[in-house]
Amino acid sequence: MTILASLVVSYLRNPLARKLYSTFAGLFITFYFNGAKNFIALAQWIGAFIILKIFPVRIGMYLATGFGVFILLMRQIWEFEHDGEGPNVKINLMINAIKIHMVATQLYD
Repeated sequence: MTILASLVVSYLRNPLARKLYSTFAGLFITFYFNGAKNFIALAQWIGAFIILKIFPVRIGMYLATGFGVFILLMRQIWEFEHDGEGPNVKINLMINAIKIHMVATQLYD
């Protein structure tokens, strides 16, 4: 399904249409495979970008990275305390924490 969705992007010439299509297709595919638990990963990204926008780059870099790792750790603790049912998004949160760190450090440079 992901490959089919990505084939459409090459036919879109308008940059805004490409961004909108990629965003909504990515959200749809992620929620289709991971379910409603993926809201945690979405909140992790949105929270990190809000932190990066609000604070100066030097401080925001550390706060956003810490926020991403904090959400990841809270999810791990929750999973340890309660045996999870269905798909979990721990791997998505780990990838997001790494991406947040990369984006934050690139803004610093």
